[in-house]
Amino acid sequence: MSAKFDKSVVVNALNQLGLGGAAIRVYLYLLGVERVTVKKIADDLEMPRPSVYDQLKALRALDLINYLDVDNKKLVAAEPGEQLLRIVKAKAKELEKNSKQLEEIIPTLARLSGDAEPRVKFHPGKDGHNRVLGNALLSGEKEILVVWPYHSMTERIGEAELADFSYEREKRGIKVKSIWSHEGDIKTIKERKFPNEKTKVAPKGLSWHMGYLIYGNRVSFISSSKENYAFTINSPEYSELMRAMFDALWAQAKTL
Repeated sequence: MSAKFDKSVVVNALNQLGLGGAAIRVYLYLLGVERVTVKKIADDLEMPRPSVYDQLKALRALDLINYLDVDNKKLVAAEPGEQLLRIVKAKAKELEKNSKQLEEIIPTLARLSGDAEPRVKFHPGKDGHNRVLGNALLSGEKEILVVWPYHSMTERIGEAELADFSYEREKRGIKVKSIWSHEGDIKTIKERKFPNEKTKVAPKGLSWHMGYLIYGNRVSFISSSKENYAFTINSPEYSELMRAMFDALWAQAKTL
């Protein structure tokens, strides 16, 4: 094979199909030749012949190779590269289907495993907020209550990610009631309102730097970028308490 190609792309694709290093070595070797005997493969790769047969069996199961009878000799040849592309695309389509099916039953799984889930779960690091927002979207709840220091959270999470979260939330039919702290330019905050969201601003003099979300029996907290952590408390009683506090603050807050 005279044409050059990025082997890492092929290796990554084969890894995703579940093939190990030995099978990948054999496949890459076959891509560089037209057709060869098993003995030739074993000699060139310095691999025991029984192992070569095992790798060929794995490759044949994925229809990546074929056996040919030429002059009473059994030869091995790699299928055209398009075959690998077709298999990878089919695998990706299957994974996407499985992902959607799993997403649909996540709320049921969460209810079944509710007792096993830790009461307090920490999400350290800069990506902690991603886990919190993702869990809220996948919770199956149709309403999220949010107490939100808008500028601190925008700095921590980013406007693009917040817009993506809002888009996914709206697509899933999840409504939001949010209370924003009285900080910064209220006019700017008004311009950032999202669909399916009722928003109020806390009374003047009330400001904070950590945000939290209430959904179902869970309350998730997200710190500012200064401290970079998040955590979730799974407790019906704690959720009830925080909802009561939210309602009290909501009654005092001013509608935008």
